[in-house]
Amino acid sequence: MASFQSVILKFLIRKTINWNKPLMEVRKDLARISKKAKIPKDIDVFPVITDDFRGEWIVPSGALEENVIIYLHGGGYCLGIVNTNRGFVARVAKESGIKVLLVDYRLAPENPYPAAIEDAAAAYRWLLGEGFQPKNIVFMADSSGCGLSLASLFMLRNNGVPMPASLIFMSPTVDFTYTGESMKTKAKVDPYQMDPRFFIANYYMENNDPASSWISPLYGDFYGLPPMLIHGSECDIFLSDAVRLAEKAKNAGVDVTLKVWDKMWHIFHMSADLLPEGRAALREIYGYIKKG
Repeated sequence: MASFQSVILKFLIRKTINWNKPLMEVRKDLARISKKAKIPKDIDVFPVITDDFRGEWIVPSGALEENVIIYLHGGGYCLGIVNTNRGFVARVAKESGIKVLLVDYRLAPENPYPAAIEDAAAAYRWLLGEGFQPKNIVFMADSSGCGLSLASLFMLRNNGVPMPASLIFMSPTVDFTYTGESMKTKAKVDPYQMDPRFFIANYYMENNDPASSWISPLYGDFYGLPPMLIHGSECDIFLSDAVRLAEKAKNAGVDVTLKVWDKMWHIFHMSADLLPEGRAALREIYGYIKKG
């Protein structure tokens, strides 16, 4: 049964949030939201600037030296939501006790495909160059950041780079052909009420084939990928992406754990301050990291 808090928050999202508008207007809305983001106490934030990518170290007090989470945010490859996500990622760092590299990859339409993949792959290579062992690196991502994680790992794997310890995906979007059945079956229950005419990932794809495995990793080859934890949500038009991703990875021999959260919506984890379901989901994620 859904919590009382989730029922209220879902209602408020439906009534007050509207992403069905031009990209630049959405960016302005997120800029206003980011000003309200709070960083927990005992967290240090350091910029990371290299020749190949930019990002931030988010380091909790007492973090283990050898472990790291590399975080790839969502936003349809077009929204610079590093500022918006910083508070959530800082919470993950503090509660897990693991420092996080939050990658500020280049965005479309200014930098379309394959810029984001190049930056994500460069960030992982940089961690290896800094002495981090693959067995101590976890990829964590939300929404389109999950597809970005997979595409970058395809590239790295194909070039003989060792894979990280595990992957953690929250509400993955990995199919930009938009053919998952939940695009229709969940349209009325998804509180965001997204209109496909405003799907901003189209700026990233430009005129490239959306069924390409580099753009829609669902259609890629999953051999040799590390274990993955996938969280889907019942009230999410992208639920089919999570379910099909789990099936495709399992068929390739990947160790997959899939959980679909009842009555929840796209990346409900971000509202863990308000939702008991969000807090429970994060506890499961931390347990998965420690177990691996």
